[in-house]
Amino acid sequence: MKFKQCIIFLLILMVIFSSTSCALPHPTITPSISPNSPTIQPSSVKFSSKDDLQNMITDIELCLKNIIKSGADTNSLENLNVVLSNLDSMIFDSPLLEYSSALDVFLTYLKDFKDGDETKFKEHFSKYKELESENLKLNLNETEYFLLISSIRERARMKDSEIVLTFAGDCSFGTYPQAKPENKFDYVMEHTAKNDFEYNFKNCFSFFKTDDLTIANNETAISSRSKMVNKLWQIKSDPKFTPIYKIAGVDILNLANNHTMDCFSEGYQDTLQSLSENNLEYFDADIPLVKNVKGVQLVLLGYSVLRSQASEAIKTAIINDIEKHKTPDNFVIVNMHWGKEYSLQPVAYQKDYAYAFVDAGADLIIGAHPHIMEGIEKYNEKYILYSIGDFCFGGDPDLESRMTALFRFRIETNTRAVSMEIVPYYENSDGIESGYNNFQPTPLFGDEGQRISNYLASVSQPLTYGITQYNIFDPF
Repeated sequence: MKFKQCIIFLLILMVIFSSTSCALPHPTITPSISPNSPTIQPSSVKFSSKDDLQNMITDIELCLKNIIKSGADTNSLENLNVVLSNLDSMIFDSPLLEYSSALDVFLTYLKDFKDGDETKFKEHFSKYKELESENLKLNLNETEYFLLISSIRERARMKDSEIVLTFAGDCSFGTYPQAKPENKFDYVMEHTAKNDFEYNFKNCFSFFKTDDLTIANNETAISSRSKMVNKLWQIKSDPKFTPIYKIAGVDILNLANNHTMDCFSEGYQDTLQSLSENNLEYFDADIPLVKNVKGVQLVLLGYSVLRSQASEAIKTAIINDIEKHKTPDNFVIVNMHWGKEYSLQPVAYQKDYAYAFVDAGADLIIGAHPHIMEGIEKYNEKYILYSIGDFCFGGDPDLESRMTALFRFRIETNTRAVSMEIVPYYENSDGIESGYNNFQPTPLFGDEGQRISNYLASVSQPLTYGITQYNIFDPF
């Protein structure tokens, strides 16, 4: 019996002890691990190295430059999504983490950029640029960043209910014989461009490839013939350079000017043949071009009427052409090679013609020949651009004029309402003010872009219907 009582007493003590054990310190217990137990490893996360990040930056650079080159086509944007996904899958330790995170956020905002996002984009772009270093940075210059965001922006703005047209001024891939040899287009192509046919318009792809039609003035004969018209300024382009237009995304050439016949009628036929062989369309005084774009008929007419040629008879003939082609639903564009060279203002007959052409049914008038940009009017709700200047013009080897622009028009397919935008450019990209032209137009933004805007406002202000406000896109 005493034994039984002892057992009960011990059990009571154990219950009391267990009820108070939480207040007592626990002994350190080292669990025994059998040889067959799985070994518990430290974290298996593998941090990416600086070399990994630099390789990723190289991939991103290639992707971004392809976006510029393609005008942000579907394939290039899909590639950007892939590299972003790859970047997101990488894990970096400090200090690489801060840079890679800023890069990721910047690229994400870039990919999804649309009008109205400028402030937010600028914030993330600035943050990223602050974290760049000599060994960790995207090797893009400011112009390339501008073209990059412009490509994505312009691609996002394209829609089925709107036609986008881009106009570039006078172009020629040849230079008059008396120019200095080192200033001629052929010499620059061989020694500066290294015969790279993307060279001349590489800073234009973002706009030439994000529209429905790009139209330029081909102010030259395209021919290999040596026999030329006896005149002071003879301009002839080697046919081997014609692919430059197509590679850049130019669709249509205006041939109505005073140089396409510089190699006589035989050279003119060479010109037509060269353009056709490169799948480039064209129009001239006797060759109207009619195209259907997004359900709208576009009619492109072109005429060369220099001051010495201007007359009431010619004006009447052009009016008759306009009236013949105009219908209630189509859109007629009249291209005029006219005016006085290097004049800031249109001369009297240009304004007289322009108003008469609008009254006859012209929906848009684009002028050239003065080699500089002249004022712009909006008469009866129709834009009149008296001169859009030179663009990639081999006939200006000494860079007598430098300021130019791309002029973009958006036409609503339902209402035919038209809006205009300008993209400021210089004719060259090497910073030289005059004396030498490297024949590579480059876009402008910031103060230089505003300079072009202010210039157009100043030369338009004296005109009766002059436009004095020009908004330009500046993401910085």
